[in-house]
Amino acid sequence: MAIMIPDDVAQFSTDGERQFYGFLKTAAKPDSKYTAWYLPDINGREPDFILYCRDTGLTIFEVKDWSLFQIQEANPTHFIITLDGHPQKLENPLKQAKTYSHFLMDKINEDRRLISTDPLHSGNSKIPIAEGVVFPNINKHEFIGKLLDQVIQAKKVFFWDDLNLQSDICRDASGQCFSNALQQMFPPLFQFNLTQNELQHLLRLMFPSIRIEMPDRDPGGQRLHEKQRIKMLDHHQEAIARKFDSGHRIITGPSGSGKTLILIHQAAMLRQYNPNVKRILFVCYNITLVNFIKRCLAEKKVPLGENGVDVLHFFELCAKILGESVSCENEETAYYDIVIEETLRKATDFTKKYDAVLVDEGQDFSDDMYRIVVSLLNPVTNHLSTALDENQNIYRKTQTWKNLGIQARGRVHQLSWMYRNRRN
Repeated sequence: MAIMIPDDVAQFSTDGERQFYGFLKTAAKPDSKYTAWYLPDINGREPDFILYCRDTGLTIFEVKDWSLFQIQEANPTHFIITLDGHPQKLENPLKQAKTYSHFLMDKINEDRRLISTDPLHSGNSKIPIAEGVVFPNINKHEFIGKLLDQVIQAKKVFFWDDLNLQSDICRDASGQCFSNALQQMFPPLFQFNLTQNELQHLLRLMFPSIRIEMPDRDPGGQRLHEKQRIKMLDHHQEAIARKFDSGHRIITGPSGSGKTLILIHQAAMLRQYNPNVKRILFVCYNITLVNFIKRCLAEKKVPLGENGVDVLHFFELCAKILGESVSCENEETAYYDIVIEETLRKATDFTKKYDAVLVDEGQDFSDDMYRIVVSLLNPVTNHLSTALDENQNIYRKTQTWKNLGIQARGRVHQLSWMYRNRRN
């Protein structure tokens, strides 16, 4: 199947988008050949899907759930569609896709690193970009019968005929049928071959939200001479970060595997893409990490504080709930036990709930500490992500997680690759 980003969408904008997502996930094989993004971000604009194929290049798809009976008029710029009993003038979906394509091409041209030097295509993008439409509720024969192919060529459209489970494409387990169809529908205008570095750069251009400047975490300043690193999420990390719907998730991996980075991106994406999430709690155990997280979020222009992302050390959170100062370090264990006990008692009555809660360094949180942060979660939005070191064996604590009110069964994401640079 194709690499899908995100890889497990809980809610889709339309049923047609859900169908096309499932179609790409099962029909586009092998996964090394395809990458598909649902609602990607191109300079703040969101096409429904972008599909990358190493044979054809990039294809931008707009999905419309319209039935044939809803279409009253159509021309190269607009469709008149009956919605809720009333006619509405909407942009031609192929024209809409082409608009997104122009934005992407402009970005590539401005960047200059992916500009072709081939004499035949000098000054243009190294990678072909095409546009397509998906009509999951319209039959191809009827579409042509109504002469709509004079407005949008049928060969640029995936129809119900293609998406239904009994179609030749869906029944072909090898993926060859889909590959043939894609190359016939969107033959590349020129031959291309991107290196792995060029492909990674293309992804950074297409999806700038997955880039972040990584500030120095060393409070002693011992690494000030080192070049500031730019970190980019890999496909697996990006898929986790783009889960901005409701639900509880646990992210586990060794130190340096990108857990904090994922939560930082997730905080930014929640603010940008989930209109129901306005107040986010980002809580961790390490005092130094708080400033690092704030600096990373500031790099992404994410608002900080109670009306944005509230980044707090756990005992700062306790102080906020208790309404009094709490020492964050250098006290006896008994002191912190009392603080946690008092905070837990008052937390359920704390009126300022958070629409999303992100917990970093979760391996250092006790059960009562988890109970405190879970009690602050808005049950309507109900977004909770916890990142912890893989040395904590979460699979032996399934019942404990449930008892703490964390429903993460089936939503555990493991990271293995380590990204942190080592000193020689």
